[in-house]
Amino acid sequence: MPLFYKEILDYFKEVRNGYPDVYNSDLILWNNKEITIESKSIFWKCLFEKGIYFVQDLLNTDGKFLSLEIVKRKYNVQLNYLKYFQLIAAIPNDLKRKAQATGVTNSNIFDEWDTFRLKTSLFL
Repeated sequence: MPLFYKEILDYFKEVRNGYPDVYNSDLILWNNKEITIESKSIFWKCLFEKGIYFVQDLLNTDGKFLSLEIVKRKYNVQLNYLKYFQLIAAIPNDLKRKAQATGVTNSNIFDEWDTFRLKTSLFL
């Protein structure tokens, strides 16, 4: 690997280690290497677009998984029984316990602090 790329990776690691993981990124549902179905990480656009990002988004205030009917009503999403329970079953027990201990999240991972201004009218 060229020195330039090694230095970039080192700088990234240094910056990354300097900030806490405020989003509990291991609890993000989508494209998570720990949450898999048939050994593949998952991304269900229909749930993502409705604001379901974290394992905690599927929990009630007591740390129990929401029923399918509550998920459908709360997020206004069409989801069948088998698909919902497939998602819950895909979450490893250690992540379920961590999510229950962390509690329900109200944070939006796409807030203004994650926006970068490229120029006056263009944001990333």
